Amino acid sequence: MTSEQLIQVMSKNGMTNNDVALIAGVTERQVTSWRNETHNIPRSVGMLLSAYDTGKIDLYWMEKYIQKDLRRQAA
Repeated sequence: MTSEQLIQVMSKNGMTNNDVALIAGVTERQVTSWRNETHNIPRSVGMLLSAYDTGKIDLYWMEKYIQKDLRRQAA
């Protein structure tokens, strides 16, 4: 995923830097660096956002896995 594609997906889906950061498990600053082309967007993040953008997965699916990960980190 390119920076331009990331921006388009975010805009189309009403996503903020914070939303993408939560989904990707990174900081908002990292998302800003992807948007500004300072750093490359990891392939896994691009694939996840593309799957969401095309309706292959939804927010409920992502939320389920994010919550599992947060519980594991807290333990």
